[in-house]
This record gives sequence, C-alpha cells and structure tokens, in this order.
Amino acid sequence: MNKDIWVDPFRSRILAGNFPLTMLLSKKPDRKTHPSTSERITTGIPPETLRSSFHDLRDAGFTVLAYSQERPVARSSFLIDELMEVIRNYPGLAKRGIVFVTHSRGGLIVRKLLEGSGIRCLALITLGTPHAGSSLAGLSGHLAGISRVMYPFFEDAQRGTVRRTVGRVIEFLRSEALDELFPGSDFMCNLDSDVLKDIKVLSFGGTDPRLITLYRWHRDCICYKDMFSIPDILTSVLPDSVVPEEFVQGRGDGLVTSASSVAPHADRHYDFPLNHLKMVFSPEVRALISGFLREII
Repeated sequence: MNKDIWVDPFRSRILAGNFPLTMLLSKKPDRKTHPSTSERITTGIPPETLRSSFHDLRDAGFTVLAYSQERPVARSSFLIDELMEVIRNYPGLAKRGIVFVTHSRGGLIVRKLLEGSGIRCLALITLGTPHAGSSLAGLSGHLAGISRVMYPFFEDAQRGTVRRTVGRVIEFLRSEALDELFPGSDFMCNLDSDVLKDIKVLSFGGTDPRLITLYRWHRDCICYKDMFSIPDILTSVLPDSVVPEEFVQGRGDGLVTSASSVAPHADRHYDFPLNHLKMVFSPEVRALISGFLREII
C-alpha cells in the first residue's frame, strides 16, 4: 500500500496507477442538466474532501508515521522485513510503545511481525483485515471472459482500457499476496493469535461489496442510472457455487468478509455498510478509532 492512501488520498492511484483511488469512493451523480459527451458514462462524483485517521491523530498531537510498501503484492516475509526496517529507523517512536493502525493485509503483516520481534505494541487496529483469510485467490481462472461481458457497455475506443483493467484485476488475483491469504495456506495456518492477548485490539469490517459503480446518462429521465457495479458484474460470469461471500451484500466489503475481519481477541469489533476502502475515510470509523486511543493512552 502507498502511504498516500492515508496521507494524501487524492494523489493515490490504483490498478498500476491507471485510475484514481477516488473512483472507489464516488457517489451517484445527481445532476439534472445534460452532461457533455465525455460525462455520459461516469464512475460518479468523487468526494470533495478526504480525511483518514492519520490526519485525526496527527491533529490530536500524536506522533504519526505512514510509510509506502515497496512491493505491495510481495510475499509477507518481504513486507515484514520492510516494516521492521522502518521501525528500526525511528527508534524514538517505539519508546512508549507503538499503536498500529492498519488496513487490509497490513493487519496480518503486523500480527506476524509481533511474533517474537520484541516490539512493544500498545494496540492493534485493523480495518478490513482478513484475519480468517480470503477466498478470492481461487477466482482468477473463472474471470478470463469478463472483458467480453463488459464490452457491450463501452464504445470501441474504450474497450482496450477495459481489457487492460480486467487484466490487472486477474493479475492481482493470481499474485503471491493473495495466495497467502487463502484459508488453509501455510501463512494463515501459522499465524499465532496469542500475540494479541496482551494488547488492546480494535477491528472493523464492511458489509457493502460494491467497489465501483458505472453510471450512464439517460435523456428520458434526465438522470443517471446504474450500468453495472463491481463485483456484481463479476458474479455474472461465476458459477453460483464459487461466488465468494466477499461479494455478497451484507456479508463482505468486496475483498474481505465481515466474519473474517473480526480480529482474534478483539476488545471491540464494528461492522459498517461500507466497502473495503470507504471504511478508511468514514467519519464514524475514524471517531471510534480516536476514542479507543484516548481510552488507552
């Protein structure tokens, strides 16, 4: 993960830098005037402002450090060594103990780091972390034909972008990072939950799997209507038997199930009707994080 997601989210981009992060945070357009040709198909209106817990804690006087992973989809061993090096470079930060605020796989990297590292950890906060693993790694073989399903929604000139985007998604699903998250993998089976017994733990999960929605302008109603959303269009090419709970409304955030997001030995856990990324910027989630830290520090 790039630190811009926490520090400067408007600069952050996804899918190998092809799209702005805000595409996953946009809302349905509500304009009542005819848009220009380029605006007739849109991913929605991005938020005007974005704040994460990085900003809240910094403004509250905490010493806050965010860092960028050099290879976000590398194996966990690389990311653990990388995080350990960051901590060594800032020994003053660990004097009273560290509070880790993590998103997604980052929570598992911290859990593994704490096993025998001797790092003094006061608390671990995880947002959308797959503590029980994620089943998405098994989907890549089923999605090879998804580009053809999406083509009818786009002009010829746009289909190359669609094909490249789908290729990036499939590449991610085949990555070492996701292989390690598969329930039953060596990495997941060897995680030691007991390291969390003596620290404060707060976890969050999401129950809205819609990551991206595409809207088309309709002149008949002078409004935008949904074309399709991801992952809904992905499930259209999947056999019912392999549709993962991560994609099911009320059960997952698009990448992680709400059940998997519950941290072992969590002092508190909260689920919100948010997708995998929106919880990072949710005012309600951020307020709970700030309140939790005020109680323990």
